[in-house]
Amino acid sequence: MVMMLELESDATLAIAQKVLIVEDTADLRAAMDVTLIEAGYETCTAARGDEALKVFYSFQPDIVLLDLALPGMKGMDVCEAIRQLSTVPIIIFSAFGDIAEKLKAFERGADDYVVKGTDMRELVARVGVALRRKYTSREEATDTYSDAQIHIDHTRRVVNVRGQAVELTRTEYELLVALVQSAQPMPAHQLLRRIWGPEYNSDELVKWHIGRLRKKIEENQDDPRLVVTRRGFGYMYRRPPG
Repeated sequence: MVMMLELESDATLAIAQKVLIVEDTADLRAAMDVTLIEAGYETCTAARGDEALKVFYSFQPDIVLLDLALPGMKGMDVCEAIRQLSTVPIIIFSAFGDIAEKLKAFERGADDYVVKGTDMRELVARVGVALRRKYTSREEATDTYSDAQIHIDHTRRVVNVRGQAVELTRTEYELLVALVQSAQPMPAHQLLRRIWGPEYNSDELVKWHIGRLRKKIEENQDDPRLVVTRRGFGYMYRRPPG
């Protein structure tokens, strides 16, 4: 009953939002399903990776909770396949908690990573945060931003770097926009609160996604000239001359 009461505050946000749960362990899949339904979400489940893609096409979820160790098709491959088709948030929910596995998931297009054993209430909170980010625009009133290196179309959420379109995940896009809009360096904790929300407390999450952003927009990610680090102050976008 306590969990029901604590989850009720998310129910208004959750109404009509669809969650695809991909988990091969029956008991855990059922527990996630019940918890999210109680929080007000519409759910659909899959126990295999290959099944997950079929369900994704038919169910058209607003967000995906995805295990990694799946039969039929591994979770990393499912994540990459979904990301090639859609920008829906993907939260990895896995027993693997090492940094290398998390980095690989972010590289494949995941937006968040939760280690199994985390309280279900936190998982529901992260679903809510991801969906708020999806439907809440944080851009300024202007429709575009341009400089000598980058053009951002806020209306279409399209980024061109040195004349070439660049595919950014939602998280990478929001990081870039936040840095472009700020005249001062932004500490990791400030970016974390703005983009992921107050429920998050890992600066490493920002570091990993900054690294992914640099890989896509910098000419040399080992010597970044656009998204730079100001030691002791945070990250900033250094507008190129011209």
